[in-house]
Amino acid sequence: SRRIIAITGTKGKTTTTRLIGDILDRAGFNPVVAGNLGVSGLDHLAAIGPDTWVVLELSSFQLDSLAIERPRPFIAVLTSLYPDHLDVYGTFESYRNAKARLFQFQEAINVAVVNGTSAECRKLARQVRSRVRFFGPDTLPADWPLSLLGEHNRANAGAALVVAEAVGIARETAREAIGRFTAIAGRLELVAEHGGVCF
Repeated sequence: SRRIIAITGTKGKTTTTRLIGDILDRAGFNPVVAGNLGVSGLDHLAAIGPDTWVVLELSSFQLDSLAIERPRPFIAVLTSLYPDHLDVYGTFESYRNAKARLFQFQEAINVAVVNGTSAECRKLARQVRSRVRFFGPDTLPADWPLSLLGEHNRANAGAALVVAEAVGIARETAREAIGRFTAIAGRLELVAEHGGVCF
């Protein structure tokens, strides 16, 4: 688990996971990026050795299935926390507890990267034993290029920057990767412009 970076949250998981993967790739880490984004980590087992960085997007359902494994990623990221999947979990507290499982078994040597602009995320952060590092839209320097739209995506990029710094990647490398990152299909993706209106 010393080279596992795991990302969860209600929204922002995929973008943040891909951003982190791109930064690690640009830094020469050659990561495996998998999980709840249509890529199974099991398909990459042959490529994963003791020195391989693995970046995993994990949904609450995947965290439920990992409960018996006592997951302890080196870095755990919480992008956001809103009431969701209540048809399955019944209450927000139950859903929140599923997300909290990602941090439950972390120790002081580990890092929790948490959305500091969310009261619910800060509340969860008070319960972890790992080193907490907060992020938000202002974490990303104002003069860094970012093609993604929305304050939430500035926050996602901020989370990726905090992760990059936690693993010792130079800020300039992170800046280049973030600047080159383009929207993921279906997530505020610019598809056309007509008559001065962006779609």
